[in-house]
Amino acid sequence: MASIAAGKYNTLKSLFDKPRYVKPFNNLPVYIASSLAIHNINPKDLTDIYSFTPINDYLYQMIRFSLKDLIPQDDRFNDAFNRFEYFLSLVTLDYNLTFKHIKSAPVGRYALLNQFHRFIDAIQLEAEKAATSWPPFVAGFFEGSLEKYKEMHKILRSEILEVFYMRQLAPSILK
Repeated sequence: MASIAAGKYNTLKSLFDKPRYVKPFNNLPVYIASSLAIHNINPKDLTDIYSFTPINDYLYQMIRFSLKDLIPQDDRFNDAFNRFEYFLSLVTLDYNLTFKHIKSAPVGRYALLNQFHRFIDAIQLEAEKAATSWPPFVAGFFEGSLEKYKEMHKILRSEILEVFYMRQLAPSILK
């Protein structure tokens, strides 16, 4: 979150790109971002969180506390957290398509924003306006390509998020 809030996409890119190790049985790299230790979260810590994204909400609370001095404004932190989760979704989707040939990505709190389409579309507009000078492209995200970014954005929005809504939200609405 701090790297996004500071506009340091090179730092974020290095966290996403530097493999921690390579799996010996299939030679696939395991990246830092894909190996976040969410399995170390105690489920008892999530019992007070009623949400469609309880782990994300828990991490939000823990990270918010840790970064309060660095990012004191709640709205700025919230934007950075949502952008981080959105980028994590896109980068994971790109990785999964490239190495595993599957359309799969984690969905974060950003997907539950009242105006989430406006949120992710605003980021796309930001990318289109800045073109090759957009900081994530300069850092090397999406191979520096607007077209590659738009492809990942489109798949995330039209396929993965739609499945998320059908699985998570529709049953609660139908009750």
